[in-house]
Amino acid sequence: MATKVSELLGVNVRARDGVAGRLDDLFFDDRSWEVRFVVVRLGEGLHHRNVLLMPRDVSRSGDRRCIETGLSREEVAARPGACTHKPVSDQMKERFHSYLLWAADWVAGFYSPQLLAVSLLSTPLAEGDDGHLRSAHAVIGHHVMARDIECGHLRDFIVGDQSWRVVDLAVEQGRWTHKRMCLVSPYWVSEVSWTRSTVTFDLPRERIGGAGGDAHGTVRSA
Repeated sequence: MATKVSELLGVNVRARDGVAGRLDDLFFDDRSWEVRFVVVRLGEGLHHRNVLLMPRDVSRSGDRRCIETGLSREEVAARPGACTHKPVSDQMKERFHSYLLWAADWVAGFYSPQLLAVSLLSTPLAEGDDGHLRSAHAVIGHHVMARDIECGHLRDFIVGDQSWRVVDLAVEQGRWTHKRMCLVSPYWVSEVSWTRSTVTFDLPRERIGGAGGDAHGTVRSA
């Protein structure tokens, strides 16, 4: 059995002593495709904050409206905040905003914001940053490339019910009434790019289209 990430986002996180929050995101490694952190949203509106649970801290039961943890609500609230481990999308957004503020103060008269942005995004992440930690919420919707030929959009991730590992990527192809969904193993992914909003597979387009599977039915294992 496996579950679509879109069905997990927003479900209640039930602790030993009641509902602690709701599942807001999954952070995964784009090399091993293991989910490294489960992001739990505590509170609502302006007063909310996100904390990180390890996959071993949570489990999925027969009730798809929630996931469960053996922790108490107080223990969940005491877990590290999401700011301690940021996915690539958050890291790059912070660098982008900081760089533009610096540019406005020092070099706005010499360089355009567009040129500064290109310079920023072409540099590697700083030492200590995790360049392979991805937010499922941020990557869903990326363009799907087959050896540099666009062939659809990433619509979902499929995770194993027990392993908390991404076992398939749900790719939507076609337009309007001719849309179809196919499942592709993550191990064919050669690159995930935040700057281009792309997921590139090391496969020809026809192989992706013929990958088989049905994102609304039984999911094959990777």
